[in-house]
Formats: sequence, C-alpha cells, structure tokens
Amino acid sequence: MTQETGEVLAETSWNNLVEAIRNAHTRLLSTGRPIPIRLFAFAEGVLLGHISPGRPARASSDVFAPSTALVRFASVVGADELVVTWEGPSWTSADEQTLGYPASDDGLGRYPDRRIGQLNIVRARPGSWRLHRYRYALEVLPELSECATFRYTPIWSADTVPVDDAPLVPHIAALVEVGYRPCQGGPQPERVARVTAELMAEGYRLHLVKR
Repeated sequence: MTQETGEVLAETSWNNLVEAIRNAHTRLLSTGRPIPIRLFAFAEGVLLGHISPGRPARASSDVFAPSTALVRFASVVGADELVVTWEGPSWTSADEQTLGYPASDDGLGRYPDRRIGQLNIVRARPGSWRLHRYRYALEVLPELSECATFRYTPIWSADTVPVDDAPLVPHIAALVEVGYRPCQGGPQPERVARVTAELMAEGYRLHLVKR
C-alpha cells in the first residue's frame, strides 16, 4: 500500500480498530448474525465517523446492498482514508471452495454446514488499498437464536499476510474507488448535517466525531 502525502492512521490506532471490529464480529456471530458492512472515514489520520446499516445482514445478498449510502457518507465528510469491513468470502470462487463455504445460505442467513469463516477489512487511500483477511473456524453453539438462526463462536486462526491492491468484489471496489470524491466545495457543516440526517432517516447507523 503506497503512502500519500499527509498523515495516515497510526499503527496503534489501526490495531485498536481491528481489535474492536473483531470483538464486534464475535458478538454478532453469537446472536446468529454476520457483521454488516461498515465504513470508517478518516482524514489526516483522524477518525471523522463511521456508518453501517441499521440492522444486521440476514442473508448474503444484504451485505453489499448499502454500499451507495456509504459512498455518500465518505464523500460528504471529506475522507482521505477509508477502512471498510465485511464478513464473508473474499473475491474468487476458488477461495470459496477452499474455505468450504456453501453455494448459498437458506435466505435467512443460516449456514448449517459452514465451518470456516472470514472477516475482511480493507484499508484504503486514493489509488491504493490493502486487504486484510482474518479467518476463523466456526463452532456452532448449542441453541438457536431468537430468530431461529444458528449461533457461532469463532476460533480465530493466525493472521494472514495482507495483500496490497488485491482484487475486490465489485461493490467494495466501487466504494474504494469512488469514496474519495468530495462533494463540490468540500466538506460543509450544513451539507454534512443534511446528508447524515437523510441517511439516518433511511435507517443507517452513523456516528460523527466532534472535532
């Protein structure tokens, strides 16, 4: 991942962010839900805010549905560095077969035969990105969730080597490529307030850091 001019997310902050994401992922898996796609926006190494759908993904088709909204958020706050996280296979059918994913879930987010999982985190700056893949074995918990989905606890494997400029699934690739295009005139408080209010009205959960 090539470095642009200006400050970037410090290594300590990055490690703390990864730990928080993994902990959130573990908690959601224990409720029978995968972690929804989430975007963290940074400028000059400082967190501007983050956004995710207002409800956990129920099926695999839900994971990438809100990517357009995430682009709007990153653009309006003026991000120069993005961290995007999502659960699921990385990018190729060969990987899916190697990892043991079923061809599809049952439409309710249930994977009764899945025993391997993967948390993807891409850290991106304009023109370059680095994909981190955190793989784990899934241990099925004894009781179904309140929504009759299987509940899991992850057993994390050793961290894999991150890959610079790795091929990405189309929705993530588009987000990484477009998310840096600031609104005309740059970040403006009135515009940020209007767009974030619209996103919240659409059901997205977001947080803006006061600066």
